[in-house]
Amino acid sequence: MNLSTKLLEIFLTIQNYCSLLRMEDVIITSSRLQPLHHDHVAFWEHIQQSSDRHLIVCILRDVNQDAAPEPEEDAETYQEYIKWTQLEEHNPLPEWHRRRLAEIAVHNNSTLQDNTTVMFRDRPDLFWEDSLRRLPESRTWAFNVTKSDFDSTKPDFYQKKGETVERMEFGKPDGYEGHTIRQQLRDGDRDLSFLPEQCHSYFKEYCQQYFVVSNSD
Repeated sequence: MNLSTKLLEIFLTIQNYCSLLRMEDVIITSSRLQPLHHDHVAFWEHIQQSSDRHLIVCILRDVNQDAAPEPEEDAETYQEYIKWTQLEEHNPLPEWHRRRLAEIAVHNNSTLQDNTTVMFRDRPDLFWEDSLRRLPESRTWAFNVTKSDFDSTKPDFYQKKGETVERMEFGKPDGYEGHTIRQQLRDGDRDLSFLPEQCHSYFKEYCQQYFVVSNSD
């Protein structure tokens, strides 16, 4: 990438953030996407179909960090779940590839492509204030509260921080589980039907390698 192309990319990124900050109201969902699967995209579609607000899909950065805060009062359950999700085996994909898969899925989805932004976000349990820094002040967080016990603790944590939340009983339409997909890929399963079809070639070229188990030990 030459210098002029890089500068243009930086300019467009700044312009995009400025546009977001000027928005009067947005609805946000936040996830690790390790890896992206159909149920993620279906939930984004559900949010869009339930609201006329701009959707921001946040990809959590700083996953797999050893650092973890002491549990806050009344937030122990949420932060204990967070520690479990940050274990190395649960986070094989680097940030950039997780974002690219989400962008490809959004770009090729007629429900999402015109009213959805994909962006990085710092981990809220480690950097709460920083995790909000690039987001519009008028915002609502969408949570799928029927997926797991962990997901039911998230909106409580956010509300105690003064955030506006919407609890959505969306469930798991196709029954996908991130930990199951990761294990199948590590076991050598190359079936990518869990992904939107438009993401397959990118995943094969750039992401599959992170699920190869070394036999050197």
